[in-house]
Amino acid sequence: MLIEPLTPADAEILARRILAFGEVRLLGHATDRAAERSISVAECIETIRSGSVVDVHQRKGTWRYRFETETTAVAVLFESEDTMWFVTTYDPRDPNEGKRLEEGRS
Repeated sequence: MLIEPLTPADAEILARRILAFGEVRLLGHATDRAAERSISVAECIETIRSGSVVDVHQRKGTWRYRFETETTAVAVLFESEDTMWFVTTYDPRDPNEGKRLEEGRS
């Protein structure tokens, strides 16, 4: 059973294990935002593999973990120790993204 919130280091370990051996799903919101922002699923996966968790917060009753590299950010949630959902993705260099996140939109 998954007990949250995870530390950033534990979230990174779990996410990378799920990429290798588990199931990754995309919320419709993540699919829409990736298309809107020209970010591929491959870029999202690489962000999980090589990025760091820079934020952990609770939203809508679930814990979210934001992974970032220099060019891509991906928010994920864990359904279980075997399943991870991509919630949204964006370019962290875009100054408008911080504004949207503060307002609760992504």
